[in-house]
Parts: sequence; structure tokens; C-alpha cells
Amino acid sequence: MVSAVEPSPWRSADAIGRERPSGGGTLVASGLEAATLTPYGGSRIMQTLPLSESAASDTPTVGGFFGVRIGDQQLGISPEIGLYYDEPALDISNDNPVLFIPSVTIHGRGLLDDLFP
Repeated sequence: MVSAVEPSPWRSADAIGRERPSGGGTLVASGLEAATLTPYGGSRIMQTLPLSESAASDTPTVGGFFGVRIGDQQLGISPEIGLYYDEPALDISNDNPVLFIPSVTIHGRGLLDDLFP
């Protein structure tokens, strides 16, 4: 299965408190949804734009992710690993522009049914 998420704008606050328009796009591909073990992966690009000339400018964040859904659509757990390249816009981080982002998601209607019978 391959699906694309259309770029959509949203707003976020930057480190100094001013607002910036943001946007991004994601392309996802996965194995069969009916399988108990469903691998998936994709690429993602994100960008924020300053609203004033005094705000720090930023380069796009680009990268990819890979995960696997264990379970089914009713109840599953999805460990995921993301690797992104993001040049720091401010001098508040270490000088490594590569971000390694692990995550775990528990999802599905079965989760709500089990928590609230």
C-alpha cells in the first residue's frame, strides 16, 4: 500500500515566542494491512518560515522513517525509527544536524475498548 499525505500548513511557536507558518509533506508505503506484522516506511520534509525579518531563518528538515506494526488494525503496537537532517537555526543545540528519533505507538479501537469496557 502506498499513500501520500498532501502538504498542509500549520502554525507553531518558535523558541523566541513568535509564530511561524509551517508545512510539510509525507510519503508512506506499507505492507499488507491484513498481516499481523506490517512493515512501513516513508520520507518526510518539513519547513518553517519566519514571519519577520528579525526571526531566524531555517532550512528544510528532511529524512525518513521505518517501523513495523505488530498486531492488527483493532489493536497494535508500532515501534518506529526516524533519521532526519536538520541544520540548527539557532545556536542552542549541539552541532550535529542529524537527528535520530525512536518512537513507540500503541493504537487501535481495541485499545479504547480494553481501557473503557
